[in-house]
Amino acid sequence: MNTSLKSIVSLCQQPQGADSRDYLKDGLLFCHKCHTPKQVVVQFGPNVRTENCNCECAKLKWEDRKKQRELRERQHYHENMRTRGIQDAALRACCFEQSDGSNPDNMAIAQIYAATFMEDFYPHGSGLLLWGDVGTGKSYVAACIANALISQGIPTLMTSFTRIYNELFPELDKNKYIDAINYNRLLIIDDLGVEQQKNFALENLFTVIDERYKSNKPLIITTNLTLEQMEHPAQMAHKRIYDRILEKCTPLAFDGCNKRQEKRLVNFAAARQQFAVAKRK
Repeated sequence: MNTSLKSIVSLCQQPQGADSRDYLKDGLLFCHKCHTPKQVVVQFGPNVRTENCNCECAKLKWEDRKKQRELRERQHYHENMRTRGIQDAALRACCFEQSDGSNPDNMAIAQIYAATFMEDFYPHGSGLLLWGDVGTGKSYVAACIANALISQGIPTLMTSFTRIYNELFPELDKNKYIDAINYNRLLIIDDLGVEQQKNFALENLFTVIDERYKSNKPLIITTNLTLEQMEHPAQMAHKRIYDRILEKCTPLAFDGCNKRQEKRLVNFAAARQQFAVAKRK
């Protein structure tokens, strides 16, 4: 086949979307941008034919699209994990970077816990007990840990025992439900101590804590109870639960002002200001 005929064939076999500024060289189509071939000669036995191929800039574009697609897939995966793992939607945006600076020592410990969780804490089943008065930031810190781990792709569940109880109660196969909870590398139970005091509820709480204890998987508890109340509970049913928590979870005390009360006061003041402005109009 002469050179002119080869050129005509090459032009007829141009890749879809080829640019009119591309050019022929040695009978093959070259990219006008990166000056690498968009066609290649291949031989199948005695037969020789020209096939389309990606030039270097097309390869880079394809790789970039692949990375963007993988990034979107990871983000979608993590968001699904976050929605499933942090059941209180208000806590899904909590992160260390937006801390208000309160409880700096506890926040620093929480950051270390999240950053080295798989290396230092998960293998030993080491957890945390965040205790203190209402509104002192316990749930926020726990949610920061949960969000940090989920962003690393580590299965984490932050829930309350009330939710666990309401979901567990109608289940026929309770072991299957508890196994699903224990699939998570970290379980966070928020506001321990506000659950029902019925024996059946406490027995279910003990089962959840005990299964976590026996599987040697980390547990984080937030509670308004004091260490004194947990170390010397009035009821034996509570003692069985608290003993396991205190054995596996390092206590961190939260003190200071009630942030929820502060926020309510700020919102109230802002509302009064808005009403005053509206009245003057």
